[in-house]
Amino acid sequence: MVGAKVTLELERMPMIVFLFWVLASVVVAFVGRKRKFGFWGYLFSSLLFTPLVGFMLVLASDAKPTRVQA
Repeated sequence: MVGAKVTLELERMPMIVFLFWVLASVVVAFVGRKRKFGFWGYLFSSLLFTPLVGFMLVLASDAKPTRVQA
């Protein structure tokens, strides 16, 4: 029975890693929502690369330029 439990836990591991990846990417996108690429840009870059790379992109980017009304 112990072997079956370990196998079941190992079968769930990819799903847990995937959910963590997506959640971390959403957090990075939320942090970068007021930056140059915006929420969607940082979300897609974090999903494509890694959330760590996405966070480094957020830190390296500039804030969105503010619009000046004439």
